[in-house]
Amino acid sequence: LRRFRSTIVIGLTIPAALMASLFVMYVAGYTINMVSLMSLAIAIGMVVDSAVVVLENVTRHVESGERVREASMFAPAEMGQALTASTLTTIVVFLPMLFITNITGILFKQMALVVIVSIAMSLFAALTLTPALSSTLMRRSFDGDGERRRKSLLFERGERAFARLEERYVTLLTRALKRKRLTILIAVGIFVVSMALGGFVKTEFFPHPDSGEIEMTVELAPGTKLERTMEVLAEIEDFIEREIPEREYIWTYAGETGSGWAIIQGEKEGTHVGRAGVQLVDQTLRNRSSDEVADLIRRFTKSVPSIVKLNIRTGSSIAQFMGMGGAPISIQVKGENMEEIEATSIAIRDAMRSVEGAVDVELDLGDPKPEFHVIIDRERAAALGLNTYTIASALRSNIYGIEATKLRQRGDQWDVVVRASEDERSTVEDILALPIPSMTGKMIRLSSVADVETGIGPTEIRRRDQERLVRVEGRILDRALGEVATDIRAALEDLEVPPGVTVDFGGDVEQQQESFADLGLLLLLSIALVYMVMASQFENLIDPFVVMFAIPFAFVGVVWAFLISNTTLSMTSFLGLIMLMGIVVNNAIVLVDYTNIMRKRGMELEEAVLTAGRRRLRPVLMTALTTIFGMLPLALMQSTGSEMWRPLGVAVIGGLLVSTLVTLVLVPTLYTIFEAKLRKNARWSR
Repeated sequence: LRRFRSTIVIGLTIPAALMASLFVMYVAGYTINMVSLMSLAIAIGMVVDSAVVVLENVTRHVESGERVREASMFAPAEMGQALTASTLTTIVVFLPMLFITNITGILFKQMALVVIVSIAMSLFAALTLTPALSSTLMRRSFDGDGERRRKSLLFERGERAFARLEERYVTLLTRALKRKRLTILIAVGIFVVSMALGGFVKTEFFPHPDSGEIEMTVELAPGTKLERTMEVLAEIEDFIEREIPEREYIWTYAGETGSGWAIIQGEKEGTHVGRAGVQLVDQTLRNRSSDEVADLIRRFTKSVPSIVKLNIRTGSSIAQFMGMGGAPISIQVKGENMEEIEATSIAIRDAMRSVEGAVDVELDLGDPKPEFHVIIDRERAAALGLNTYTIASALRSNIYGIEATKLRQRGDQWDVVVRASEDERSTVEDILALPIPSMTGKMIRLSSVADVETGIGPTEIRRRDQERLVRVEGRILDRALGEVATDIRAALEDLEVPPGVTVDFGGDVEQQQESFADLGLLLLLSIALVYMVMASQFENLIDPFVVMFAIPFAFVGVVWAFLISNTTLSMTSFLGLIMLMGIVVNNAIVLVDYTNIMRKRGMELEEAVLTAGRRRLRPVLMTALTTIFGMLPLALMQSTGSEMWRPLGVAVIGGLLVSTLVTLVLVPTLYTIFEAKLRKNARWSR
């Protein structure tokens, strides 16, 4: 538009939309967080679209000779129906997200609400605030010093550039209308080739954020003393301090909790289990990724003979909270016969280890742990005033220990744990000599009511659907989850599974399948809702059908954008794809609606198409570019956690670029074909 006042008028739409969004967030009880801020960032580029179309039409009316006040009244009314339709198509895409209940809903429900409110407010501002400001702020620009502005260097060069662009576009559109069959064949060819290339797009459940957090679980042989486990952790800590200058801090611990809370959370614990973690500096201050550092630690631990199993994971605590902290690949082996389950699990583990990109592949079935079995003579114990609970409590207090009190000193607090000394609980004889208090107050040796035998037992027993369960788990390195999962399925095709044993994928693979199924259904629902909204606005079925041809080429743009930027199809990029369903049709709606207006004013079919194309070129380009530039920081940012949202920006930018080009050429061509063949100008003859 090349006028400073015009920029102010459009720019005021942004704070109006954002204030409405913040008010609704306050009423709904939402907080300012990563999701809500990203939602506002996504909405920024879209909230000005309606205002751009209105103001551009006001400008065109004024330049045609109308006064500013009249143009500010008639121009919004002329575009009101098209803007309402284009805004509703965007809203209905986000509306179903408010009712999703799984992890997709948890992540994107707040985003959907913020975007819906922002877009709705932007339409209201475009039809009320923008005309009001146009009639006041722009009157001086046009009436007072308009002549001086027209003679300015910026204005004249800009006008010549736009005029040349419009002429070239009209020439291209004219050629397309003369060669309709060739135009459609070229479009179909591009679509088919692009969809074939879509098979090379990698998939994953969620983008892997490089937050610099590395956690590892180290397992030694069952029965290893706690002191030896701490020695191994000290070796790892020394290696990290020596070889990883990017570290910010390190933490280690070993042992087990009194309540067994770690086991409830799916973690392993025991005197032979240790955990360590490293926090790296911000990724902008280091040259190596957290995955590269983790792989360096992984290679070192292979040289430590005491380590039996190692599990290293990278990612943020946010990812763990959302269920992405576990092993990305988890194959569940279920059945009743434990020997068959173990044999099948071992075969699957060996097959997974041969797949490129699969690391830390292990069974979650712990090795048998040495233990003492206390066999109680219940009749003798009852005769002496003892029961199983009393005996078990006394054994736990003497061997594991019991918290007797807390020591508080100068603001610090320590648990005081009382238990028998080590030389009183090391051998079978020591345990048999432990005193047990009876209900009569007498102390009775354990040997009087029980025998002690040595044996082995499982560290944990897992069941699912009332069947014994063993999981084969692994992590991903330098490859996408979808690729590794496909190779694993191919490696397991020749595996002979015994009758009664079932093998299923779990972990991120299972969540990816479920989430993609939900998002795929949401995608189809969005397309149907968009068509229904357009049909109600156009009051016919043909014009919406023509507009819908902009949608397939949004997929074309997404595929090419993913391949060029090496972006994976994940939940966030899938969300960008769904967003495109409501965005890419907006320009086509404005173009088709304005063509209908020109035809109602008496123009012939092709003349109306060319006139609408020429006059709507600038607002189409402006609305597309405002959305693209609004998404550009999202697609280019390199800060911590940007991996989560970058695919969404890439998807929207790629899809919108290609669909805009298609909207300007293919949609007018198809419109001409359908109007000429199906309607035969019947409606316009009245």
